[in-house]
Amino acid sequence: MKELKKGKITIVILIGLMCMVLTALIYIQFRTVEEGELGALGHMRDEELRTEAGRLRARTAEIEEQILNVNNLIDEYQGYIDAGLSASELFNREFQVAQNLVRV
Repeated sequence: MKELKKGKITIVILIGLMCMVLTALIYIQFRTVEEGELGALGHMRDEELRTEAGRLRARTAEIEEQILNVNNLIDEYQGYIDAGLSASELFNREFQVAQNLVRV
């Protein structure tokens, strides 16, 4: 009878150890998957940020070019006014350019 109890105790202990090992392995697998997903998401975010930064640089360059063109146009108008010429001639020329752009 005592031997039977020892056998049951041994089986219970072995089953308990196996459950603990199985639980630890499952925990490690879940942790590995979570870390892998977070790493992939972080990489995707980095790529998206780089793409967005490139787009913003291009847009900034376009805006700077537009500002430069407007400043040049203002200087040209100011030169016409300072020279005593009619700025309307320059305006008409700019208006014609704008109409040609709209037609095309």
